This record gives sequence, C-alpha cells and structure tokens, in this order.
Amino acid sequence: MTFDEACHFVYERFSEVPESLYLDALYYTDDDVSINKENEIYGYYNEIMQIVGASEYNFGCSKIVFSFDELEDYVVKIPFFGEWVYDEDAEDDCMYGYTGASDEGYCDDYCNKEAEVYKLFKKNSLDDFVFGTKLAGWIYDNVPVYISEKCDVCGFSYFKDGTAIPKALREIGEKTSEKNNWVMSGDVIANFIMNYGEEKTNEFLKFIRNNGIGDLHKGNVGFDANNNIRLIDYSGFNS
Repeated sequence: MTFDEACHFVYERFSEVPESLYLDALYYTDDDVSINKENEIYGYYNEIMQIVGASEYNFGCSKIVFSFDELEDYVVKIPFFGEWVYDEDAEDDCMYGYTGASDEGYCDDYCNKEAEVYKLFKKNSLDDFVFGTKLAGWIYDNVPVYISEKCDVCGFSYFKDGTAIPKALREIGEKTSEKNNWVMSGDVIANFIMNYGEEKTNEFLKFIRNNGIGDLHKGNVGFDANNNIRLIDYSGFNS
C-alpha cells in the first residue's frame, strides 16, 4: 500500500469515530488519576480501536499508536493534546509535569514536531536513521492523524538478531556518547555505528545536538526488516 493509499485508508477508518470520543480520549490527564479514571481512559482507547478495526494500540506520554493488519508498512499516530505545567509538589526535583490540556488552552502536538523534524532529516540526507513520520490528514478539523513507517522490532535489544556488540565497538560507543553529552546510550550508538559507519553516525549525532532533540532512550529506537537500527520517536519530548 502506498503512502497516499494508506492516508485514504486511515481517513476512512478514523472518520467513523465520534468527535466526542476523540476529545474524551485525547484531552486526558495522568495527574493522580484513580484506577477508575485509568480504566475509563483505557476504555476510550479500546472503543476507538474497535471502531477503526485496529489490531492493537500502544501509548506513551505524548501519543497513542495504532497498528492495523491491513497496513503492513505503517502505523498510525495520534497526539495527546497536553502541555507542560508547573508543579511545586512534584517528586524527584522535577518541577514540571506533562498533563492534559483543556481544548481551549495551548496544546503541544509532539507528532507534528516529529513530522517537522523528519523533513529536516530528509533535507540533510539523514532520513535513513529514522522511521519517517508524515501528516495523513485531519479528522473533524481538530484531530490530526499521522502515519509512520513501521518497525520490524521495537525497542533496543543488542541488534535485532541477538548478536552481541563487540567490546571494541562498545568502547567507541561509550566515548562517542560522552562526547555528545550522553544524548543516547553508548550501546545504542555502537549499534548505529555498526549499521551506518562512524563518520555518518557522528554527522547524525551532531544534527541531533544542533536541533535539541532529546528523550532518545532505548524504547525510542527500533529495527527495520534489514536489521538496521533507526529512531522510532524523535519528537524531543521532555527536551
């Protein structure tokens, strides 16, 4: 299925979801919610999944991701509409928390940030390092829906095929990580070097630093069908 065909598929499926259900599900808050509230939120997600015919969904702080059996090469991302708010009672000296915003207030859209960063990766011929994200369209004029290339394996696992990272390469990865202010862990960087070479990986890391892209933990990388490591989420959440 081409990207345009995937966009048409997604628009048709997600147009069937009532607007009120989107607003209930996407303008959420995770601040001290009771288990009943959590169950209510999960109920919204499950209802959307059933309406659109998705096979599964996963979510983090900033977005929900749907997978479809019909979309072999793509996943669908919809942002949670939230904002960073000051919290004087926050634990661990973190004085800001990400919470749901009202539909009348300012909202972050980290999927849009990711799509814009992807354009920069392409412009700088570094798009091989990431799974591409593009805007598919708008539902009800207020719910943006994005499509991303689908990874074969999500998360870092010391090469998709289980091969151990050579000691010498791990050492290079650790030194490179320190040199780049630990923007990514040394073993992840070592895997990038293994796939793309040290020179190109350093160019990639310089681009990340210069553009302030953070939150590149091991859960935000994955592997494609050719066993190449790539970034899944590069929206810079919490950075």
